[in-house]
Amino acid sequence: MVEEDEPFTSLDTPLGSLIGREADVESVMERLTDPGTRLVTLWGPGGAGKTRLAREIGQRLADDLLDRRWFVDLGAVSGAEAVALVACRTIGLDDRHGPPHAAITRRLGNAPSFVVFDNCEHVVEAVAKLAADILRACPQAMIVATSRVRLRVRGECVLRVASLPVPDTDVTDAGRLETVASVALFVHHAQQTQAAFRLDETNAAAIATICRRLEGLPLALEFAAAHVVSLTPAEIEELLQTTKALPGRHRGGHHHQRTMEATVEWSHRLLEPAAQVYRRCSVFVGSFTFASCRGVCADDELAAEQLSAALADLVDHSLIEVTTSGASSRYRLPGVVRQHAGMLLDRAGERPNIAAAHRVHFAALAAARDDGARHMSPLDVRRVTQEHENCLAAAHNAAVTRDARSLLALLGGLAEVWRIRGMLRFGVRELELLRTAIGDLPALRSGITGLLADFDQKLGDGASAERRVREAFEVFEPLGSVWHLRIGHAILAEVALDRGDLATARRELDRTFALFDTDDGSIDRAFWCTRRGEVELLAGDLTAAGHLFDEARRRFAAHGRIWYLSLVLGRLGRVARAQGDMESAFELLLGSLREALDYGAVAEAVAPMEDLAGLLLERGLPLRAAAVMGAADAFRERIGAPVPSARGGAVSADAQRIKASLGARRFGQIWARSRQLNLTDVIDLAIGSVGSEPSAATSAAESHAPLTRREHEVAVLVAEGLSNRQIGSRLSISVGTARIHVERILAKLGATSRVQIATWVLREEASAQ
Repeated sequence: MVEEDEPFTSLDTPLGSLIGREADVESVMERLTDPGTRLVTLWGPGGAGKTRLAREIGQRLADDLLDRRWFVDLGAVSGAEAVALVACRTIGLDDRHGPPHAAITRRLGNAPSFVVFDNCEHVVEAVAKLAADILRACPQAMIVATSRVRLRVRGECVLRVASLPVPDTDVTDAGRLETVASVALFVHHAQQTQAAFRLDETNAAAIATICRRLEGLPLALEFAAAHVVSLTPAEIEELLQTTKALPGRHRGGHHHQRTMEATVEWSHRLLEPAAQVYRRCSVFVGSFTFASCRGVCADDELAAEQLSAALADLVDHSLIEVTTSGASSRYRLPGVVRQHAGMLLDRAGERPNIAAAHRVHFAALAAARDDGARHMSPLDVRRVTQEHENCLAAAHNAAVTRDARSLLALLGGLAEVWRIRGMLRFGVRELELLRTAIGDLPALRSGITGLLADFDQKLGDGASAERRVREAFEVFEPLGSVWHLRIGHAILAEVALDRGDLATARRELDRTFALFDTDDGSIDRAFWCTRRGEVELLAGDLTAAGHLFDEARRRFAAHGRIWYLSLVLGRLGRVARAQGDMESAFELLLGSLREALDYGAVAEAVAPMEDLAGLLLERGLPLRAAAVMGAADAFRERIGAPVPSARGGAVSADAQRIKASLGARRFGQIWARSRQLNLTDVIDLAIGSVGSEPSAATSAAESHAPLTRREHEVAVLVAEGLSNRQIGSRLSISVGTARIHVERILAKLGATSRVQIATWVLREEASAQ
């Protein structure tokens, strides 16, 4: 028995290190010191680490509150009436102290105190009532609640406890991975299981994939890491491809926290009214909008007006995540949750109908064109890009179900986005899979073969492109499919152009022209003029090439926005440079890059960047020229599109002249740093070369306090792609010191990533030229 004046605490020292949550701790501590905020709810999905965070906060308050800290574990409470009784026992009270609520508020009184209510979601109304009574009667009491559902008490401050950051897909270096919170947590738990475990180059890629697959969810990472006692990270990752989340290996704790499936099921049981929406939303891949949810999930049984309330309930229970920062709210089921909801969808027998609705909805979205135009506007590209995962899933479903109409509509949007965004190798892989999946539908298979031929040509595989075109012709020539035949001859012309075979290119373009719509206003003539202009440019007839490209520009402009205009402006810039009109060349090449930027047309930006680099060299700016040429080379490497052989000599000659101007060592440094530049950075560098106002980003970077000598050394090494560990080794300083330098550099430059540091270094060097 504990007397009322005897100090008592149940908040013990937390087990394990707190990783990746320092900002959350500071945020809660800051709010609790505000007299107007005495209740903070740590709200998030099961396994996010809410309990561990609450315990850490209690530990930080130990010096101020000593023994007036209590941790009320409600995980095993079966009914609302037991909440106050458990709280009483935790605080050291029993039946002799009177009614539970009154006894608790008397014990807390007017003295400073801190209470954690843990696992509140299944008894949230009872916790809310008790918390409200405490806040009203105890002016210095502070409360932290952990819950998958918000308490909705007056004065409640809600902090979303999200998953930990995961590594980017291109980061597999152990030195860089060790700074990523999800990786650090996995390694920490793995070392608790097997003390000798280390993150190194042999397991770094597998650990990074595990963290991405588990979406940085702390409990799932802990469960996976527990298996290093018997499996390598690569073997764990392989298991996760089918199981999504492994069970934990720790005894004790609540049943609903021993596996990720049990954790999700615990939340789902609290939400029966929205269960239908929950399982139907599992058909979405990645994120989705309310409009898509209405288009896919609503039917005769589920009215559209019911969806909003159901989604709100699902968000409240941390089963669906929502982002409201853009023009439209976007919802998302975390991976483990989606797997559970999908299982329920299968059990309910609803998958065929919901999958069909999903397929039809996204086919319409992919086929939609701004203002009814034939080709995509920048808005269309952004819309399909944003819905890419769902469009791709719908396409595969359409192939399996042999829904040719939906598949054609989906491919019309997806293939154009892949082409524009430079996702060529990705597109080839997906098109091959789709062609295999559709089976015996000759016309559709040949249409996909034609798309593959176009992508092969852009990837520099002319032989494969020719073979695929001939294969497609075997189906389309007997059918008299003019559109497909026209496209096929155009691809053959481009293959010939890449090789410098001008006679074949002219012959194939003549065949294409013979199949045109004879209407003078046809956009098809604009495409023909562009390709024919390429022939004349390679032939050295600059006047003819200029006239053809200019006609293409006028015709494209008459048909609204089209991403192909970037290519035309770039070719006009090349003609102007060859004719010695440097001012016009510069403006045309910049115009080409701005058009490409608006569309995100990475593939179309590469050639103008290479031409711009040569032009900058001729203007006496070799450092900027090297940076732009290096960025263009990095773009080509990422999209997998080599320099066409017919043009390779000119690009190589420009690169060699830039190298000779700077010297091999300096050229190599700038080349390496420029590989992190994006298209905006390239445009900024080019604009700076003619004395125009720098971009807002450049001005902001240059306005910050200058770096110290050591910080500048570190920034240069960051620009070269070195990790903190490698920087420490190069400069003979500790990894921690290197990390501190990088953090200070980020703060001084107002930057948020190492890439931005690298960009700043390049801009500084270019400005000093």
